[in-house]
Amino acid sequence: MQAIYRHLVEPLHFPVDGYLYIVRTETSIDGGQTFYYAGNSKYFRTEAEANAFAEERRKESNGTAV
Repeated sequence: MQAIYRHLVEPLHFPVDGYLYIVRTETSIDGGQTFYYAGNSKYFRTEAEANAFAEERRKESNGTAV
């Protein structure tokens, strides 16, 4: 079964060094029933940057992103 990826944009509760948002990549290997976070993430200073990155990752996932 092919892995499914979910890219979540979340605000940080405790901003660090001016970074206010995180994009977390979660993976499912059971058809989307359960998603796991394995530490894949990237930090951003603005919500627009975070959303642009998440959208780019969704497109790169070739239809395996939700």
